[in-house]
Amino acid sequence: MKTLVSRNLPGFVYTVCITSAVAALDCVMGGLNFFLSLYISVRFRRRLTCYLHDRYLSTKQFYYRMTVSSNNVDNPDQRIQNDSAQVTVGLVTILCIIASAMLQISVYTCYVVMTVGWKGTAIIYIYYLITSIVNQTLMSPIVALTYNQDRLEGNFRFHHARVRTGAEAIAFTGGEEETKAALNQDFRRALRNQTAQIFRQSYLNLFTGFIGNGNAMLGYSVAALTVFTNPTFQNYSTADLAEAITQ
Repeated sequence: MKTLVSRNLPGFVYTVCITSAVAALDCVMGGLNFFLSLYISVRFRRRLTCYLHDRYLSTKQFYYRMTVSSNNVDNPDQRIQNDSAQVTVGLVTILCIIASAMLQISVYTCYVVMTVGWKGTAIIYIYYLITSIVNQTLMSPIVALTYNQDRLEGNFRFHHARVRTGAEAIAFTGGEEETKAALNQDFRRALRNQTAQIFRQSYLNLFTGFIGNGNAMLGYSVAALTVFTNPTFQNYSTADLAEAITQ
């Protein structure tokens, strides 16, 4: 933008070349990240599946006892074929996200330190540390409530299935009232847990909205701290100062 305002054609061409090179590098890194994530997941799956095959077929009695006489592991063929693939893909995805996040945090930290100094960087880290702790505190009960909701809904549906399969016995014994009371009790438990989940999720959404608005305020606060405390910016013109703030 500055090169266009000043009608600096060589500077504009240089900026366009640098931007194009960065964009091309970003495309290459994105494609490389996609390829490596899938390739590493395939290698992990091969090692994990071979290890499971070695353990599964280590003795003549092991696979027979697991598939015939043991109920501890259901569908071992599905565990080896499907679950191992999902585990490796999920593990590689998490590792890629962590590596990308650590790289972005490192680069952003160096840039912020060089731009606004260590005070502004410390303020940013303290802000996100506090918000992360509060967010974790609000999110932890939601995870437990979500798991409990699935369990209660499963119990409610299971009791309805028992009514369908045991309809003849209920009719002969006159157990309609007991069955209805049990169904209503399961339903009330599910609704009670769902109501608590709604309240907890509302608190989290409210806090997330505050964080979203606080990010903008934090950026302006750090910029103001830098402008008012750094003597270098006193000699800047209005245009240069505006450009520095937007960066």
